[in-house]
Amino acid sequence: MKSSGFENIPDNNLDLPASLAERGALPEQEKLSVLFDEELIYERTRRFSSEHRERSLSQKVKKVLSSFLAGAALFAESARSEDLGRELGENRPTNSIEQVEQAIKLEISKIAARTGFGCSLLLDNGIGKYILHIGQIHATPHNLTNATKRASVIDYQKSIAELISSLVNEQPSAANVFSEGFTTEDESICNEIRLNVKEDLAELAPDLNSYHALPVLYAKHSRGLTHLKMFMTQLNYLFQNKFSDLEKHFQSQSEMIGDLDEPEKRGFEQSLKDAREMFIGTETRPDEDAIFYYGATDKLFLDGKIYRKAAEARASNEAAFKIDDLIDDAIEKMNDVRTKEELNRSVMEIAKLRASEKKLTYDIREDVALRILGDFGTTNNQQVIPLVYGASHDFSDNVLKWNKSHPKQPFGLIKVWRQKEPDQTK
Repeated sequence: MKSSGFENIPDNNLDLPASLAERGALPEQEKLSVLFDEELIYERTRRFSSEHRERSLSQKVKKVLSSFLAGAALFAESARSEDLGRELGENRPTNSIEQVEQAIKLEISKIAARTGFGCSLLLDNGIGKYILHIGQIHATPHNLTNATKRASVIDYQKSIAELISSLVNEQPSAANVFSEGFTTEDESICNEIRLNVKEDLAELAPDLNSYHALPVLYAKHSRGLTHLKMFMTQLNYLFQNKFSDLEKHFQSQSEMIGDLDEPEKRGFEQSLKDAREMFIGTETRPDEDAIFYYGATDKLFLDGKIYRKAAEARASNEAAFKIDDLIDDAIEKMNDVRTKEELNRSVMEIAKLRASEKKLTYDIREDVALRILGDFGTTNNQQVIPLVYGASHDFSDNVLKWNKSHPKQPFGLIKVWRQKEPDQTK
C-alpha cells in the first residue's frame, strides 16, 4: 500500500478495496463513468435539500394543492411525532451532554459553541459509541438567487470544516467522516483517484522544470473530465496549492535562479508566467473558497485532515431521484387540467407521490446511512463517528430502530447545527 500522507489516521482505515493499485491503471472511460456518477448523485442529492422548490403552477392550483398537502402532512407528521415522542421518552438521556463528554473524552458542545453551532444530546449511550450528526446546508439548484445561496453554502461549509478540524485535533480517531451525496459503490475509486493526483503532485520535485511540468501534469489528470465541475474544482484546488508551494520554495531559494544564464532565465520566467496565468491569475479559475461549495468534507479530505467515507447507496439515491422527477411531471400536467374532477385527481396523485417522496428521500436514505455506519461500527473502534448530512434530517428513529435490532452494538446520537455567531469565550 502506498503511503497515504494522512496524519493521525490508523493505516487500517485507509484500506481501499479493489483499489487502482491492486487493479492496475483504471481505463479512462471507466474513470470518467465513476466520476460522472459521483457528480450526478451529488448534484441530485443537493436538489433534495431545497425546501421550497419552485414550481410552474397557477396561484389557484397552488392554493388547492398546498391546502390538501398541508392537511395530509399535518396528520401524518402528528402520528409519527407521537410515536417517535413515545419512543424518545422511553429512551430519554439519563446523562447530560457534559457527562457524556466526560465519558467519551471529547467536549463536543464547547467545540460546537466556538464555531457557532448548537449541540444536543438526543440519545444517550453511556461510554459507548456515538453518531455525531453535523447538520448541513449544501449546494442548491441553479436559479436567479443562486449567487446568494452559493455564498450562504460556502459560509456554512467553512464553519463545518472548522468544526470537524477542531474535533479531529481533539480526538484524532474521529477522522473517518461520513458524507451525504457520496456512495459506497464509488467510495474507494473516487477517493483513490484524488489520492493519485496528490501523490503525483507530491513527487513533483521543486526544480527549475517544475513550472513547465505542472501544466503537463494537469493535462494528464483533467483529460476528458473538464465538464465535471466538482472534480475540476477539486483538481484546480490541488494544483493551485502546489503552485503556491513552488512559489514559496523558489522565493526562499533565489540563488537557484541567479545561477541561470539569460536564455535559461527567460525560459524559467516564461514557464512561471504561463503557470501563474493557468492556476492563479485568470478569471476563469475559481476563487479560493470555491472548494467549499462542494462540501467541507471534500476539502478536508484533499487537505489530508480526514478520510472521507460514503453515507449513501446508489440504489436508494436513484429511487429518490425517480420519485422527484415523477412529482415534477405530475405538477407540470396540472397546468392542463380542465375540470374540478381532473384537478382533484391530480392533487390526489401528487399527494401520494409526496408521501412516497418523504419515505424515499428521508426515511430510506436515513436507514441506509445507519446501516453503513452500523457496519463500520462493528469493525472499527472509533467512538465518535461524524455524519455530515442535511440539517432537516432527523436520525433519532433510525438509531432507535438500529439499537433495537442490534442491542449489543447500540449508538448514541448527538446533533450539532449552526445557529449563531461563534462563541469565542468557550
